[in-house]
Amino acid sequence: MQWSDLPLWAYAASAGAVVLALLAVWLLVRRRRPVSVPLVLQPNLNDAPTVDRAVARILEQMAAWVPGQAYHAYWLSADGTILQLRASITDTANPAVVPDYSGLITEDTPLVPLGLPCSEKREQPEIVGGRAERWLEVPVGRHLAVRILLKHRQSIPAPLLQRLKEAGDMYAPLTLAIYEWFKARDNSERTRSLMDSTRVALDTTLRMDRALELLLRVGGNLIESRVNCAVVASAGNPLSLSDTPQGRGLGERILQGQVPALLSLPTGPDVVPGGNLGPMGISYNACVRVPLFLEGEPLGCFFYFVQQAIRLNSYQTAVLKALGDRGAHLVMSQRQVQSASASYMETLHVLVNAMDGLSPHSLGHSDRLARYARLVAIELGLDDREVEAVAMAAYFHDVGMVAVDPRVVLKPDRLTADEYEQVKSHAELGAQMVGPLQDPLPLAALVASHHERWDGHGYPQGLKGEDIPVGARIISAVDLFDAKTTGRSYRSPLPFARALHDVSRAGGSHLDPRVAEAFVAAMERPRRQAGSGLPLAPCWEIKQLPAHVCAGCPNRLEQVARCWDNRDHLCTRHGDQCETCIVYTETVSRGVSSAPNVSSH
Repeated sequence: MQWSDLPLWAYAASAGAVVLALLAVWLLVRRRRPVSVPLVLQPNLNDAPTVDRAVARILEQMAAWVPGQAYHAYWLSADGTILQLRASITDTANPAVVPDYSGLITEDTPLVPLGLPCSEKREQPEIVGGRAERWLEVPVGRHLAVRILLKHRQSIPAPLLQRLKEAGDMYAPLTLAIYEWFKARDNSERTRSLMDSTRVALDTTLRMDRALELLLRVGGNLIESRVNCAVVASAGNPLSLSDTPQGRGLGERILQGQVPALLSLPTGPDVVPGGNLGPMGISYNACVRVPLFLEGEPLGCFFYFVQQAIRLNSYQTAVLKALGDRGAHLVMSQRQVQSASASYMETLHVLVNAMDGLSPHSLGHSDRLARYARLVAIELGLDDREVEAVAMAAYFHDVGMVAVDPRVVLKPDRLTADEYEQVKSHAELGAQMVGPLQDPLPLAALVASHHERWDGHGYPQGLKGEDIPVGARIISAVDLFDAKTTGRSYRSPLPFARALHDVSRAGGSHLDPRVAEAFVAAMERPRRQAGSGLPLAPCWEIKQLPAHVCAGCPNRLEQVARCWDNRDHLCTRHGDQCETCIVYTETVSRGVSSAPNVSSH
């Protein structure tokens, strides 16, 4: 048969097949051509006040070149020892870093290393990883490395790899300039932060007014007051204090007797009717007064002006009274000559108590960590000196948070990259603050490293395995357990058994497996010996709550064994429900045949 004998439809089909074949070849060639979007790295330094924002712009440019699932930028640290994660983009509309510092991430969540050894930095673009996760690492000069999480089975054409290398080399001088510019700025900000945090501690030691302002602020957060002020008899000389100009003005008016209704001090925290302070421009619904008495001597008073009607419950009254007592002791201590080290230690205790008191859910946190850490250190066979060092470092582990913006510390949502950097700074700041106490105890190293991870994905240095001090590994384990068994405003705590299982499962990744095993053993031993439907200890001891919090609770007054059997407990006022409380869930998890009914609580 000849071509001329074929029907017309066969001619059309043949021509269509040829066209389709040519189109397929054209599409294949086009698909493998490198994209033509130019990699232009021109971050405006005036518009990018942090390293993170400058690098985020570089990441956006990389995203225009290589379609991927996530983009992470690692910047050379100021001392040149490590590549630190400084910006991440998983959603170009909302670039942010998920906060994993609290230890609440699940162990099966894919982790992005927060630090990479400089030895792992590539000389040219290269695909790394295995079948489950594949990354394209692109060096941009000597100071920046970009890691791109590739899609499943995604390939990168050789011409694109070559263009990425050329772009990285081309922009090396620019990244060097940015690096040096931001290095100087970061060093300046770091020095200022360290000076500020140290000054907070030293000033509260040497200057009574700073310590009193801190106590005043904690009480104001508790009752949500609008304006706070204090009037104290400092070495016989009346003094007004506040952390705001408006509050200081009110204190001066009270001192001058222009608000006489507030000068007759009560014997304990009370509420007086509100009014209008005229020239100050303040109308208030009520004023909460907290007197400062010591051994019957009136030393001053805290005043909290609130706009809403308020009745102090027993929990608020107990906390405010404790703040007043602490303030009275501070006023009295100013009149006495004390050793500098003892005074500094007391100041750090005040700061830790203040941080724990910022939220009802964090009450007793530092004391619990110290108790847990001591048990684990003993379980591991550390000597007495090391046990005390670990327990003390666990107590002071978060003292550096005092230098972090409270709005960031208490933020219930995901943190931005800049906010995450602020939070991460608390480990090094805390180490600086406990530095004067470390002789002969190595507290600073333990506080600085308590957020390092066994697998090297921690911060601030990305230490790994045995390079992390054993005391810091202990604090990391107990901090993880307490975070899981303590509620927050946006989540309920995990049951005791589930949290203990999570700690065990974290051995080898988040935690030192030997420490995780020792923690589980230290927690299980007294439980095996108990074997009954009663808690291991009274609730206030298990939770290490300050005495004043439970002072008026019927459970403590009546020595009730099973606190959940008493309908009048005060736990709900500081964030606890029986069904999820560690005291209850620990008891039930021991296999009590008939779990108590707590539905009415």
